[in-house]
Amino acid sequence: LIAEQDVISNDALLGLNFMYQGALAPALDLIDKDAVEKLVTGRGRVLYLVTSARSTKTQYVCLPDENWCSCPSFLYTVIKGNALHCKHTVAVKVAVALQKFRVRAVTDLAYARMLRYGFGDGATS
Repeated sequence: LIAEQDVISNDALLGLNFMYQGALAPALDLIDKDAVEKLVTGRGRVLYLVTSARSTKTQYVCLPDENWCSCPSFLYTVIKGNALHCKHTVAVKVAVALQKFRVRAVTDLAYARMLRYGFGDGATS
């Protein structure tokens, strides 16, 4: 159990910090800034968009169950084996556990475009 009544216990924070190394604090900051959005299609397909900490015009596509993100950090640190997660995937996982994310219904076409942009150029704008 990570959270009870929207509060993360100290023990859970210590465990999460150990598990996610340096990505937890920036991930919690993203959650505090309401940067995590869950996109759901009518068929139940789900992906997450996380707004960049640096620019509100940039969003990264995250697939937390696959531990994948379209951010540059994921490409240059996680894929190369220097880290297990980026702050965006950690933010999504913790936001889901806390139920602290926005939800938006999208069409299948919009969902496909998000995936295409996410896998293509690394970010959506």
